[in-house]
Amino acid sequence: MYTIDKEEAHKILTTELNYSPTEAALFLEDFPEIHDKLADAVKSWLENKTFEDVSIDGISIKEVMKIHKYNFLLAVRTLNGLLDEDITPEFRQGMAERLKKPFPIK
Repeated sequence: MYTIDKEEAHKILTTELNYSPTEAALFLEDFPEIHDKLADAVKSWLENKTFEDVSIDGISIKEVMKIHKYNFLLAVRTLNGLLDEDITPEFRQGMAERLKKPFPIK
């Protein structure tokens, strides 16, 4: 598991992604440890804003970013949830399938 460099992430969120300092702090406050499968992508992104795309259960970071208009860290956080050992395989598969489509707006 990888613990994100919250100071660097905060800097990127505020200077490049237009988060206010408060929004960035709240977003990162309880940011989970990153599963090893996603860790290299996160490290690379924090260093130089590039990353090798990673797929989890048939959906990739870039797909989540595109389909849901998520920033990189939000996409990683979402995919990281698919790797949670406490969820059932059925829930994991259902979540992965839902991520492959835009969420309906009501």
